Amino acid sequence: MPSLSGVEIYSWGVKDITPLESISNLEYLGLQCEFTKAPDFSKLKKLKVLKLFWRPKAKTIFSCDELNLLNIVNYPSENLKKLNRMSLLRRLQLTSKKIKSLSGIEELSSLSILDLADCPKLEDLSGIDKCQQIEIVEIENCKRVYDIAILSELKNLKEIVLTDCGTVKSLRPLAHSQSLESIIFIGDTTIEDGELTSLLDIPTLKKMWFANKRHYTHTREQVMEVLS
Repeated sequence: MPSLSGVEIYSWGVKDITPLESISNLEYLGLQCEFTKAPDFSKLKKLKVLKLFWRPKAKTIFSCDELNLLNIVNYPSENLKKLNRMSLLRRLQLTSKKIKSLSGIEELSSLSILDLADCPKLEDLSGIDKCQQIEIVEIENCKRVYDIAILSELKNLKEIVLTDCGTVKSLRPLAHSQSLESIIFIGDTTIEDGELTSLLDIPTLKKMWFANKRHYTHTREQVMEVLS
């Protein structure tokens, strides 16, 4: 099957995926299986998109330096240093009960989209300002991420989505953003200082979506009217 370019395996019963190594033109791979035998992923030289539930036998994925998109459920490390070879990565999607910091993200010089979900130990976003190509940041159920001011340093940032993130200190620093078009904070995400006024002066802003709260300076309806 040398001409095959994409494979998805969605079966918990599959244990041996070593035959994948023989598919030399593989560009897309999705794995939702409890494999105990795996190929050397670094030999898949054309692989661009990789999505998987983490397994101990997947360690060689960190040598896949041609990836454009990486999605790992249950990422196994406390930081992002394992990804230091992935300078071509444009989209990173992670869930992780272990990750504590984004240290190492500075090596992802092509990163455009960062999507973090269910990371209960992640406390801050330090280092993200080194990735100036980022346009979209989505954070879901990462309740220790209290201060997001560093996002204002991303000159190309267009969209922020905060879902079920608990208490977030303030959105006020984002008023200095140069390209921001959309801010969404939903679920149980609450902006502690309630200050939304300064955001309405962002010249590029087109959308702000949130649940109304008494301490917010504006209702969603008022914001929509200003932005319309």
